[in-house]
Amino acid sequence: MTKKHFALLGIAVVVIAGLFYLLRRPAPDGAAAPYPAQEPPTPMEARPAQAGSLEDFPRDELQLESDGRRHDFRVWIADTPERRAQGLMFVRRLPRHQGMLFLFGEQQPVSMWMKNTYISLDMLFIAADGRIARIAQRTAPHSLTTIDSRGEVTAVLELGAGECARLGVQVGDFVRYSAFATR
Repeated sequence: MTKKHFALLGIAVVVIAGLFYLLRRPAPDGAAAPYPAQEPPTPMEARPAQAGSLEDFPRDELQLESDGRRHDFRVWIADTPERRAQGLMFVRRLPRHQGMLFLFGEQQPVSMWMKNTYISLDMLFIAADGRIARIAQRTAPHSLTTIDSRGEVTAVLELGAGECARLGVQVGDFVRYSAFATR
């Protein structure tokens, strides 16, 4: 390689490093950022590449009701802004019948993203009565594209990618959990 090639290679490395830095840094205070702005967790079998833990998250059980059948799930509860911000970031494996339930407390439009999320997920956007209002299946890991509820919801349930298809879960089915009004 000539000196010119080395110079061009050096410039390319600097540009790529700069872009990487810009994409990874948090939004400045007051700037709009996709929800949730997250920190690293550690679920059961998976140990993340960075520090963080789901040990402080409450755990509970819920049921997905689809086509007359109930499917039991063990979930971490993301019920504070800090827990919702952390979410399932840096998790490398999510076993079947496990997930995370994001509780927002009141009906509102919700947007999620996959920043620093290593695994593809199925996201179930849940109305106040527990009805599944929208499903975003097989989300793209690390994507900064927002995934919107397309309406007002009170919760989002994140499951491993493919769980909805495997169990036949569809929009209009129900999530049974104490935070939702029962029908």
